[in-house]
Amino acid sequence: MGNGPDGHDARSEGQNLPPSSCQGQFTTARFLRKLALGIVVFDLLIASLAGLSVLQVRRDAEDRALVTAQNFASMLEHGLSGWIDKIDLSLVSVKQEAERQLATGGMVRTNLNSFVSWEFFMRQPTLRDIGLAAADGNVTVGTGIGNAPLNISHRPYFIRLRDATDDRLVISEPFQRYSNGEQLIALARRINRSNGSFAGVVVGLMIVDQFEKYFGSLNLGPQGQVSLRSLDLSAVAQYPQSPNVGGAAGDEPVSQVWKEKVSTTPKEGTYTAVASDGLKRIFAYKKVGQYPFYISVGLLPETDLSEWYRHAGGIGAMSGLCFLFSGLFFWQMARFWTSREAELRK
Repeated sequence: MGNGPDGHDARSEGQNLPPSSCQGQFTTARFLRKLALGIVVFDLLIASLAGLSVLQVRRDAEDRALVTAQNFASMLEHGLSGWIDKIDLSLVSVKQEAERQLATGGMVRTNLNSFVSWEFFMRQPTLRDIGLAAADGNVTVGTGIGNAPLNISHRPYFIRLRDATDDRLVISEPFQRYSNGEQLIALARRINRSNGSFAGVVVGLMIVDQFEKYFGSLNLGPQGQVSLRSLDLSAVAQYPQSPNVGGAAGDEPVSQVWKEKVSTTPKEGTYTAVASDGLKRIFAYKKVGQYPFYISVGLLPETDLSEWYRHAGGIGAMSGLCFLFSGLFFWQMARFWTSREAELRK
């Protein structure tokens, strides 16, 4: 029973042939493994390209934030040095007029008051007051002089000019005005008699608050910072305002990164650091011309990263779609080859 026309058992002969179902199973498994490997490599390539693109856009955004901070620092440095230059021109004019009068018989208070008032008018609103103090420190000529006598012989800038042998502009640290508590910075020059001896000083006063108002008028974005500091990095003025700025309390914390940068590149530079409020910022600093100040601008990187967030979201969505489509493709191919294998088994 079951023998073929030639007398052989067809069933036993069939057992010696390679089963088509086994051959199909082997081919399907090998193909699916290779397909899965190819899809994984493809997805990894897409993920790598997406990551590189996102990182590059972020670097570009941070570079723009850095350039923006540098531009603000350069603009502020130019503006502040221009303010001081103009005030110094007035101080030099008053000094020369006072020395001219001393050389021709003595200073005439009425004439000097008129001269000082004109220079003050020319420099408003940069100057708060301008005046002259005699060799004993008594202020007798100038704007803003009340009835009460005023003596500045104890001020460090007066002492420095009194003991000086050269003729240069002296700029004080911030100090508090006795009459109304204003925080001021004094710019002063020495007045000499014809024999070179000390005859007094001419002083221009700037209000620290005007720096902060100027800084506040800038569009620095959310949480942007500007600070004006002396050469030892003690705070002179800052926006947003800090209770630690000005006068004896002008010791606003300075990052160690900035200290190290200033020691190596004192003219200008950039760095990234966590500020005293705990936020990480990109900073650009610049020395204010020939004067003993640094201007520093700090911007949050997120200020210029809105485009990066949009780009990262778009790249992430596109990458996700690629992963989804590749997964669907593998699923469809697996179904097809599984169905084919099932048909071969019949």
